[in-house]
Amino acid sequence: MSEINDMENTVIACVDGSSSTRSVCEYAAWVAGKLNAPLALLHVLEKMNNRQFLT
Repeated sequence: MSEINDMENTVIACVDGSSSTRSVCEYAAWVAGKLNAPLALLHVLEKMNNRQFLT
């Protein structure tokens, strides 16, 4: 249960390697610093169907 409470106070930034990733990380770090909260980065991948994966 404490892990859930810890995540409630965490800034989560979703990144995907696009051109905006750097800005997202910088802004998320700034917000986390202002809130004195931990920062978690979530790497988002594009969904692929099985055919795309196999080729």
